[in-house]
Amino acid sequence: MKVKDLISLFSLLAVFLFTACSDDDDNTCSYLDLSKQVLTLTGGEATTSTYSFGVKASDATIPYLCLYVDKKTVDNVAKGELPNYLMNDLKKQAEAKGTPFEQYVASLTYTGDQSNLKVENLLPGRIYELVVFAVDGTRAADKAEYLFFQTMKTEHIDCTFDVVVVPEMLDAQSAVFDIKPSDKNVKWYFSGISKSSYEGAIASGNYDDESIVITLLEQELQSIFIQLVPEGGQLTDDIVEQALDMVLHTGDVGLKFTGLNANTEYKWMAAAFKIVSTDDGDEVVLCSDVSKGDFATPQKDLSKMTFDVTVDNITAVSAHVKVVPSYIDEKYVFFSDAFTDENINMTDDELMNDYVEKNQANLNLPWGTYKGVQDVPNLSCIPNSKNYVLVFGYDRGITTKPVVKRFETPEGGNAAETTFSYKDVVATPYRIELTIEPSDLTVPYTSVLVPDDQFDKETYIDMVEMDVINQYNMNVMWNPGMTMTSFLYSNTSYCPGLKSAGVYQDLKEGTSYTVCSFALSPDGKVAAVHEQKSIVTVPGLSDATVSAEILGYFDGDEENGLVFGLPDKTAGRVILAMKYTKSAEAKDAWFSVIYDAEEIDELDPVSLPDIDIIQYYATPWTELTDSYRFIMCDWNTLYYSFAYAKDKNQVEGKVARMEIPVMTKEGAGTIDELKELVKAGEAENTRSLFRAIMPQNKQEEAKAQKPVVQVPYRYGVMNKAVSKTDTSDFYPTAFPVDGYLPVVRSVKK
Repeated sequence: MKVKDLISLFSLLAVFLFTACSDDDDNTCSYLDLSKQVLTLTGGEATTSTYSFGVKASDATIPYLCLYVDKKTVDNVAKGELPNYLMNDLKKQAEAKGTPFEQYVASLTYTGDQSNLKVENLLPGRIYELVVFAVDGTRAADKAEYLFFQTMKTEHIDCTFDVVVVPEMLDAQSAVFDIKPSDKNVKWYFSGISKSSYEGAIASGNYDDESIVITLLEQELQSIFIQLVPEGGQLTDDIVEQALDMVLHTGDVGLKFTGLNANTEYKWMAAAFKIVSTDDGDEVVLCSDVSKGDFATPQKDLSKMTFDVTVDNITAVSAHVKVVPSYIDEKYVFFSDAFTDENINMTDDELMNDYVEKNQANLNLPWGTYKGVQDVPNLSCIPNSKNYVLVFGYDRGITTKPVVKRFETPEGGNAAETTFSYKDVVATPYRIELTIEPSDLTVPYTSVLVPDDQFDKETYIDMVEMDVINQYNMNVMWNPGMTMTSFLYSNTSYCPGLKSAGVYQDLKEGTSYTVCSFALSPDGKVAAVHEQKSIVTVPGLSDATVSAEILGYFDGDEENGLVFGLPDKTAGRVILAMKYTKSAEAKDAWFSVIYDAEEIDELDPVSLPDIDIIQYYATPWTELTDSYRFIMCDWNTLYYSFAYAKDKNQVEGKVARMEIPVMTKEGAGTIDELKELVKAGEAENTRSLFRAIMPQNKQEEAKAQKPVVQVPYRYGVMNKAVSKTDTSDFYPTAFPVDGYLPVVRSVKK
């Protein structure tokens, strides 16, 4: 399925219309009084590609034009300016055809009443507007008449659905449906919604049956896309087709729905859909009435809740544990630990009751119980121990019998004999990082990175043992009965395995650091110490730099997609043009443009240190692979530019800071100047990037927004159509430069 990018059809023009007669001809040239022509429009029938209408003219002698434009053109041009604006565009069309302007206009005019005019070759599912006004030669009336219309995306299909809920397959959380559409060849979608949600949506006035079933399909497709798109990957046409095949069916089908709520009334909903090719790409369109019906799930018996508990991949320090409850929305306890002398001989019921008695205060807290499937690949275990996994239903009291899985772990290593090595050491002016590799991956330990002149082994042994005791006492408050050994093997600060260590603050050039690791015994005491003095020294800043230059700024309303092809992004914004240039020593570089923060002096390294800019303040950072940047900003707002680079050894250089003065419309450059800057970037073989800074009043709102994938829209209703694979976010990374395309089309061909 080919999904096309949405391409803007229109470009803004600003040349005023010239008239048919000059001032010198006033005595010999007579003008028609265009104000006497009163035009009345009557709408007719719309199809997927045509629209019919009529015109009643008060004066049968005065000619008039019937033009139609995309709604975006009308949205971007004031009503009073539209006739002259469109005449100017007709002039360009005449020039392109090599036809005299007045002759070209005359060929498009009508006179008198017209009862059955028709616009043809339209695109499906588009909103257009008729613009009709009187003309005298090439002179246009000041006033025009307007009529919005829209084409249908698809024709209506008569398809109903015979749906039966299979009684013997209906339980508290699932239902099976036999579905038979009256048209066996159409694609159809089937889903359900709780009756309360359905009634609430209808009562709000914002939804009807069609919009509800569309929303259900959209949400299901979004969920499938999340599952099918690989991490870091892109939504592709193949994935879209695969997802559509999963949710759209043909012919008679039996479907099972799971994850329902017990004792709940539901509505099932079904409708036919078509995949329609439009100029904007392929879209999924609702094309039938919605069939619907009712069903209800029975009350849930919590005592019948069961658990499938598996334990495998057992090592000395971990095991893979998976718990699958039969009721995915009910609460239960999931706990694992090593047996102690106190509970080693307890029965399953005794283990459950002992847990409840010791953890009563936690069980009704949000983190005291679980819901749904729990799959833990590396559950922490103690070497050479007998262990158990305890699972039972709990909701303000015990609801099920317990399930207990017992297993043993193999023997681990000796903490007193453990040594440590260090690799992947990285040191820059702002950070020290390294990987710690113990000789035995079953021994708990902790490590420190300390300046050489501040390290004393005995002092740090005491500090480590005191920290272990304090951390353990804190954990026991929330985990009654936890042993010191269980704590050491489950706490990320002390658990076994490879670990990363680092220092990111208060680094000083020339300071040498000692790394020291402390292997811990099962009772939390230091059993072995391994230190390596002067493992790394903090370097100074590199010579890698980035210089910044303000090239100018431009009115986004005037640009209106002419240069970047993204009029919705430039509307109401200012386009800041910047040039960032790396020094010869710079290998990688980053830049950011941010709003002024009143409480911080962005140009003062004391008020805003370089390390804060690099790590925290100016996010998100964009890697600088070329120099030209066109950044969407707000008018009358103070900004700052930050940039820095790393050399070939990944050592940071000094952060370059620049104030970007408040930009006003009076100081904006011309669109021609903007185009020249784009060409300059291309001449330097750089890929100029287009980036938008979210308007201040929308930044919080945007944090909650996610890329939207277009799915279905009701036949004959435009709604907010975009390409169904449009997953672009607020930071597009490229722009097209479009040539001239006609703004206006005449009804008369």
